Amino acid sequence: MSQTCNLPEEANLWNVHEAYTIVATQRGARRDFQKKLAMKGVEVVEFDMLNPRDVMSYCYDRGYLSVLWECGGTLSAAAISARVIHKVYAFCAPKIIGGVTAPTPVGDLGMNQMTQAIDLIDVSYEQIDRDMLMSGFIQPIPDLSPVIPSADEIPSDDPEVSPYETNIISFYKTWDTFGAFSNFSPHPIDMPDEKGDCLTWPTVEHYYQVSLS
Repeated sequence: MSQTCNLPEEANLWNVHEAYTIVATQRGARRDFQKKLAMKGVEVVEFDMLNPRDVMSYCYDRGYLSVLWECGGTLSAAAISARVIHKVYAFCAPKIIGGVTAPTPVGDLGMNQMTQAIDLIDVSYEQIDRDMLMSGFIQPIPDLSPVIPSADEIPSDDPEVSPYETNIISFYKTWDTFGAFSNFSPHPIDMPDEKGDCLTWPTVEHYYQVSLS
């Protein structure tokens, strides 16, 4: 994702023999360089106004269930502000970098007080070599529970419409924490068994197939 398409002429990303590469850029940016990328098999997608939300909408239309953002502070701030980032993976290394103009993992989010800081939930920690990996979901997570209208909200002029009962509604294809409404979400899920104990399944599809058998 590059607004000006100011990218290197030679890079491993342009090798599409094992995996294809998509470059999202602003309309009209470095058309000559775009042609060179196209000749190498790279797909270039132009946007009228390049921004994280439109790029994610494009990825959604392509059928992508999960997208990993690996970027600098400016783009990460724009993606978080656009509410397209749901989970954060942050590495902390035992090193200190000083300087007033030192780069930060996340750019300006327009916050002036610590009370405005974004909290992470379901945080986990993992040591990788000398580094520490911290991961967690960004708050606030949207309320994905179904909205059940009360009996007073049901139109009384339609005799075929009966008020909802106050029962818990369950559905096997529910939204998971990764925002996937599909059997094929490639993420583990925790579901209770017949005894009420929690079991971890590799994917939603694994749980669904066992439930049918």
